[in-house]
Amino acid sequence: MAIRRVVTAAGAVASATLLALSAAQPAHAALGSLLIPQFEGYQRTLPNPHGCHAIDPAKDKAVQNLTDEPATLYSGAGCTGTATELPRFETKPLAGVHSLYIY
Repeated sequence: MAIRRVVTAAGAVASATLLALSAAQPAHAALGSLLIPQFEGYQRTLPNPHGCHAIDPAKDKAVQNLTDEPATLYSGAGCTGTATELPRFETKPLAGVHSLYIY
């Protein structure tokens, strides 16, 4: 009986340790910035971006990916529609793009 309690307790400790380690993982964001030139010399900067971001077709002209992750450009709002990849350290025009996603 005593060995069974020790094994059960060891299993509980191992499970609790794994749970604590998995819960302690930080949220990931791309390191660097997305630069979005706009009309009249303005520029929108998204530092260390993560998730889905809206693109304003009336203002935003292009996006420059200066992060350590590729971004995905979408033809629809809310990161829906046709997807086009924007590799790291590249720039693409935003014609027909309404949102972008980066991990």
